[in-house]
Amino acid sequence: MASSGLQILEIILTLLGWVNVITSCTQPLWKIIFVISAVLTLITGCWTAHTIIWNFYNALVSEAQKRELEASIYLD
Repeated sequence: MASSGLQILEIILTLLGWVNVITSCTQPLWKIIFVISAVLTLITGCWTAHTIIWNFYNALVSEAQKRELEASIYLD
């Protein structure tokens, strides 16, 4: 759930950055917004990959679920 919230925040920041680029190219604010959006994108992607890999190597997860996790590693 937190990852979904971060993805929505990324989209909003990216759109805000594009609006700033279109309206006022002279201000460096749009560069900062894009950097923050890129960092948030990396955080959510790494967070999801960490969760998938963590569950894959968990001894309490059944073999059938591990096969599903194995496929999701390639999709992430």
